[in-house]
Amino acid sequence: MVKVPTKRIKIAPRTSQLCTRAITDKERTLTLQTADKYPREGLFFLIMLFCGLRPGEVARLKMSDYDKESMTIHVRRARKADGSDGSPKSASGTRDVPVPLYLAERLNNLNKKKNDLVCTSAQGHPLTKTSQKRLWNRFKRLMDIENGAKLFRNSIVESTLADDLRPYCYRHTYCTDLQDAGVPITVAQRLMGHSDIKVTAQIYTHHSQKSFEDARDKINKHCGTKCGTSQADAEKQASG
Repeated sequence: MVKVPTKRIKIAPRTSQLCTRAITDKERTLTLQTADKYPREGLFFLIMLFCGLRPGEVARLKMSDYDKESMTIHVRRARKADGSDGSPKSASGTRDVPVPLYLAERLNNLNKKKNDLVCTSAQGHPLTKTSQKRLWNRFKRLMDIENGAKLFRNSIVESTLADDLRPYCYRHTYCTDLQDAGVPITVAQRLMGHSDIKVTAQIYTHHSQKSFEDARDKINKHCGTKCGTSQADAEKQASG
């Protein structure tokens, strides 16, 4: 009898939550437009986009974790895999994250008490994995309709959105935005809550066109200086 060496090997189940790409400019515009129109559904994903929090961290974020004066979110808790509340994924997950003005204005306008959760289910309950998935499905549907999806009897029969668009794409985008903004990778690691800088580096290698063009400009200016070219000439060369 021939033994099959791979018989006992189990394939890890794929997760639909993870995303290995940043959102496109069009997806970003669509996200912001839809979130402005439907703030209850959109706030969860704006926090991921503008602060890079993990879904489980957003699900347990309280108003008391947001410092209005310094516009900072203190990440101190998260929903665990079994649904219970606990500390973030690792020691590095406990961190402070600056809040851009765009998001701060929306948090400031929330009519909530200090110990209230920032994001909840439609019934006002803490978000479970199931209710979080429903929240995403509803928000994605609203984005799709906003983008001109074809409907039949109120059901989407022809979607306009990419199949691989997932909530985690927003967290991935936050990291690439840090790179585009010139934030050092060591600082990005802390803001993302990564315990290993290699994880941050893997995202940084997925550079955007903006970071590529910024690198081109810097290289041109540096080479121009070394070769005696004036700054104006270097900038002219950099601009094409």
